[in-house]
Amino acid sequence: MNQLDKSIHDVQEEILYALVKIHNYCIQNEINYSLHGGTLIGAVREHGFIDWDDDADISMTREYYNRFLQAYAKQPIGEGVVFDQIRRKIYVTRQNKPHVWIDLFIYDYITDNRLLQKVKIAGIGVGLALIRTPEMLKSTKIRGKYTGWKYCLICAISTIGQMIPEDKKFKMLSRLRMSCPGKKDLIHRSNDQFHGIKEILPKQVMEHYMIVPFEGQEMMISSEFDTILRCSFGDYLTPVKAVEDVNAHHAARSRM
Repeated sequence: MNQLDKSIHDVQEEILYALVKIHNYCIQNEINYSLHGGTLIGAVREHGFIDWDDDADISMTREYYNRFLQAYAKQPIGEGVVFDQIRRKIYVTRQNKPHVWIDLFIYDYITDNRLLQKVKIAGIGVGLALIRTPEMLKSTKIRGKYTGWKYCLICAISTIGQMIPEDKKFKMLSRLRMSCPGKKDLIHRSNDQFHGIKEILPKQVMEHYMIVPFEGQEMMISSEFDTILRCSFGDYLTPVKAVEDVNAHHAARSRM
């Protein structure tokens, strides 16, 4: 095993430690969640991590997220596992172990009115740019998903955001995320990145769950995983390495 493989192995081992703690915590507190993104693909396709995956994602509805917050206020998740409520990240910083994180995505309701959908999504997009720090902008640039005038616009809004107190920015963004619920038939990941907040799905995709094997452990996923993954990735059964994401994660870990 070369050094790169060893590094990935160590990172995945620590992520698995966190995922097991989170799963047991959610089961104990009757919280439904789903593995998400590449982690969900790995669970469905590999029954574990995709070979090059060096981060993990989970998702839950606002209802279960609120239950998660209530539980966390009374009891920690596990040794070295800390939840950052502002950034919706679960960090693992155990001594002599790789520092890793799990992104927690929240599904909020969104109206079926197309105009109001665009207004809400645009508002959240501006909010996401406002909270971007110079370090976050570096990751945005490394990923390369936003270039040219789009990247310049994000940088300009971010510069304005540096003059606004952090708590005010996040409170504004939180209100935007829960706005425009409509008839509560549709949901979207309101704290996802710019591209993710636009993925609107029927609420049923996060109503039923199943337990699946993952690296010899048990994890929870949405029973409607196929609908969720096809919306985000299209043909998710064909492996595609997101080199830019791996590079961004490596850069972020080096700053921790």
